[in-house]
Amino acid sequence: MIFKINRSSGDLKSNVHKFIDLSVLSTSSVAPAFSIAASYGVIAMYLGFYSIMAIIITFPIWLGAAILFRKFNRLYPSAGASYHWGNKIVSKRYGSLQAWIITLAYFFSIPPIVIPAGEYTAVLLYNTGIISYSIYSSTITIFLLGSAWILITLVAS
Repeated sequence: MIFKINRSSGDLKSNVHKFIDLSVLSTSSVAPAFSIAASYGVIAMYLGFYSIMAIIITFPIWLGAAILFRKFNRLYPSAGASYHWGNKIVSKRYGSLQAWIITLAYFFSIPPIVIPAGEYTAVLLYNTGIISYSIYSSTITIFLLGSAWILITLVAS
């Protein structure tokens, strides 16, 4: 994805970006930590020590996204909202579509993140002796612990 900047106005040329560019920029702002947190337990279970390769392989991609966000933030200061940059740099329609993609990405990423969070928390509580095996093995416990993490995140943000 190469950005062509029009030096006279400081904006990007129109009709340069395709929908795939919009999707990549939007979903990269959904935080790589979510993806790692949701999947790393399973990866570690199957690969053991070699699971660190998953982090090493994906690192350049996330680093590239971080560098891109830094450059955009210098041009147009924002709290990291890629739809703000899409709105300012490309067009209002582009920014609006980005906002929808981000919203859908967050919506669809909640279950794959909350379930492992509830499971990992239940394992921690069981291994430390805080909860019994019957509570630990209950799907309601997993649901409640995952929901607690959602509430903590809502309050913290």
